[in-house]
Amino acid sequence: MGSIVGRMKANPRKATYIPLLKSPYYLQKNKRGKVSRPNLKYCFSHIERSCLEEFWIRLYSNNPILDDICSTIPKEEMHKTLKKSWIDTLIMDYWLGIVGEHCIGTFFPSTLAHFEVQQKTAEIDLMFTCNKNRDFWTFETVVFPIWFKYHFFLIIGYPKEQRIVYYNSMMGYTSYDDYANHFVDFLRKKFLEVGWIDPMFWSFEIGNPNPQQTNNFDCGIFTMANAEHASYRRAIEYTQADIWYYRQKIVTDIYKKQKQLYSYFFESQKIS
Repeated sequence: MGSIVGRMKANPRKATYIPLLKSPYYLQKNKRGKVSRPNLKYCFSHIERSCLEEFWIRLYSNNPILDDICSTIPKEEMHKTLKKSWIDTLIMDYWLGIVGEHCIGTFFPSTLAHFEVQQKTAEIDLMFTCNKNRDFWTFETVVFPIWFKYHFFLIIGYPKEQRIVYYNSMMGYTSYDDYANHFVDFLRKKFLEVGWIDPMFWSFEIGNPNPQQTNNFDCGIFTMANAEHASYRRAIEYTQADIWYYRQKIVTDIYKKQKQLYSYFFESQKIS
């Protein structure tokens, strides 16, 4: 009976493949007609599993403490992340901040590309002025998430290796490629203005591997996953089949962080 149910769900018999919650995704078939399975390297630890289960229990029981815990990133946005939907920039920035706490050599000027797309010159100048004595290229890794024409993609700078890498989960659209090149040219000009190192002769590469999405709503998740891999210098081995893992991981990490902050605030209130 177990194997029959497993086949009906398009999951293998091993329980390690079965997600904590029912996945909203259908497992995709590759060119050979075989179902693409999740990579077992992208799986939850026991602690992560318990943390996400706690979030779900509190969410569906309407536990009021969840509203107190999720004061920065609302529970509704976290719940939305666990569905087949576009990712919110608030979710992305908060989660990349969590990643950055564990990657000292990584810098996430996440709003820079947004300001450039919107041509907000004053905000751009202020950002470079505030960081004038902290050259972006003094970091090992510089991560630039880009939101352009309703699509997220990523520019990664590796100063010590003198190269810039472009990740895009929807390759084949020249408008995104053109803007990626435009953004790199913009960086070069701004760096010259503030007297930073000029990456004019650095190599500009397309990420390899560069995982591709099979729908029109997961670009933000791919961007976040690529940013995490670049920050940890971890080999990219995920595919579309692992995006459900990442949606759950993002919510788990954010819930855990907010819970820690809530506990710290609650304890400090008790002491005072």
